[in-house]
Amino acid sequence: MLIYDLRKNLKILNRRFKVPADYDEDYQKQISLILKSCAKQHAYLQQFMDKNINNHDFMNFVGTLLFVTASFTAISMIYIVMNRLRPKYDIPLVLLSVLIVIAYLLYCHYGQTLMNECEFFYDALYSTPWIYWNKENRNLLLTILTLARKPLAVQFYGIMYVNYSMILSAVRLCYSIFTIAHKL
Repeated sequence: MLIYDLRKNLKILNRRFKVPADYDEDYQKQISLILKSCAKQHAYLQQFMDKNINNHDFMNFVGTLLFVTASFTAISMIYIVMNRLRPKYDIPLVLLSVLIVIAYLLYCHYGQTLMNECEFFYDALYSTPWIYWNKENRNLLLTILTLARKPLAVQFYGIMYVNYSMILSAVRLCYSIFTIAHKL
């Protein structure tokens, strides 16, 4: 939700950043207010991520649980398909497996969405017509750009980011385990 509020403010910001014919004091005040609002939202989002997401044992537990269950369900689905499907026993397992894989995909998708929106935020600020602003607004923009340079991201135990590359890691792990199990 915070991400989409930030995007909405960036759309407003981009509409208001249009360069007027004169660069009066009111224009500079509007720019200053918008930049301060963006800085507050980004700082709040950073604080929220640090406090509630990245340093939280529950989120790491959920990520671990989803990663392990999605990997084993993918392996079991492949095993079931290769060794003939028995509808009475295997259909509920396949449905449960599909639901777990979907939950894992959504977990990774939201992590990727957060990274994409933060990169959009940085790019939107970077492409502003800053050359028409006064010194105070330029310094404020530089401060925000410095803070927003590295996109916010959900981390999995501080080892890897929760994004689409985590899906590829799970697929590689499933494939490796399946090939080892198939050779045995």
